[in-house]
Amino acid sequence: MSSEPRVAYVCSPDLIRVSSLLPSNRNRSALVHTLVSAYGLLKRANCILVKPGKASRRDLERYHEAGYLDYALQPHRDDETGKGNVTEFGLEDDCEVFPGLDEYIYTVAAPLSQRRKPSKVQCSTWLFAGTAGAHAAGFCYVADCVLSILQLKRPGPGQKTRPKVAYLDLDLHHGDGVAEAFSSQSLEENQSEDSMSQGAFFRWDTDVELEDAPKYLVVQCGVDGLAGDPYASDAMDRSPRGGLKIVFLGGGGYNSPNAARAWAYVTSIIVGRTGQPLSINDDIPDHSGFLKYAPSFVLDVPAGNMQDDNIEKDLEQIENNYNVLIERIQRAQSS
Repeated sequence: MSSEPRVAYVCSPDLIRVSSLLPSNRNRSALVHTLVSAYGLLKRANCILVKPGKASRRDLERYHEAGYLDYALQPHRDDETGKGNVTEFGLEDDCEVFPGLDEYIYTVAAPLSQRRKPSKVQCSTWLFAGTAGAHAAGFCYVADCVLSILQLKRPGPGQKTRPKVAYLDLDLHHGDGVAEAFSSQSLEENQSEDSMSQGAFFRWDTDVELEDAPKYLVVQCGVDGLAGDPYASDAMDRSPRGGLKIVFLGGGGYNSPNAARAWAYVTSIIVGRTGQPLSINDDIPDHSGFLKYAPSFVLDVPAGNMQDDNIEKDLEQIENNYNVLIERIQRAQSS
């Protein structure tokens, strides 16, 4: 048996099916998981498949208001746009109601509950490739990022203090939903990077009080800054580091084949300790979704024709900000 740290890949047929129902990302989840499987990444020795259950109403009420849940969890049709409750709860435009919304909410909100169940699976990293990662206030059906952090912050058996959690948001959109949820709580670090918030190209919400090291790092891996994405306007190289227990969530990504490419590549890096990560020049393997990757049929995301307005000194400053945060975390861990 491999002595390498194990990675829990959270996946189930139900999770793939309901995640693929999203009107704004229809069938994206299925595309992601079929590509990850086609590359054989789930067969790596240190990768363990964990099947989530479903959240309870009580789980959801840890953050969501009862009135919203009463409406969102009832059966829905496709033709409810413009109705009073839809507008009241913001369930329209790119966040419209759809048949199966109730099952989607219960299923997507559930996975981290596995951490509290008696299990032989003890992993240093949990990966939700292409699922979860809802982080923006008013634009997501269920605040699974918030619910995940709340779950991680619950004291374990025999513990008197809450574990510390760091949250890193790499999505194109601002993770204000998470920032607002913990604005008055001791979320150890909430750092958000986006280019669509009013008044700034990159916005940072940073609250660093690292008197001692966080136990968990939650990373929201939105990929809607890739070339070819309808929301793409940002390009950076981001590599989360630090000796924490890490939870990788999905996020934005509205060009489904390119999102699948990106998350397959990220997955190969995360589980790559017992095998080489994929190369961006690798061919797309023959599988059920193969034709979606035309015309290049390689892992690399095809280059777009958007002008690169990044300024080197700005990118260097952002890199320096990351390095400062990493150094603080490392100092806290060694103290």
